[in-house]
Amino acid sequence: QNVGSIFYDSRWSKPELILSHAMAVGRFQQRAAHEIGQARGFDEGYLESGIGVHNLLRMNYADVAYIGFGGGLFYRYGPYQFAKASNNLAAKLSLTFSF
Repeated sequence: QNVGSIFYDSRWSKPELILSHAMAVGRFQQRAAHEIGQARGFDEGYLESGIGVHNLLRMNYADVAYIGFGGGLFYRYGPYQFAKASNNLAAKLSLTFSF
């Protein structure tokens, strides 16, 4: 959910608050066909939520669109969470393209 530009607005920055929740459920029908070493399905459901900011740095691209950079912090929970809480945290960078 993009809450929108709730902070300041300047030529090079227009931060937007982002609230995020992701879920995945599924399994591999042919696990051997996937070349990922430790790949496994999400039979019990994978859950992750977080908060982020898009467009911390925003640049005009040829007077047609904007390219924005930002980031966020996400937390994994549910059946696939790790025992140590700090291992469930993930920092992610974002790249946005808007008109």
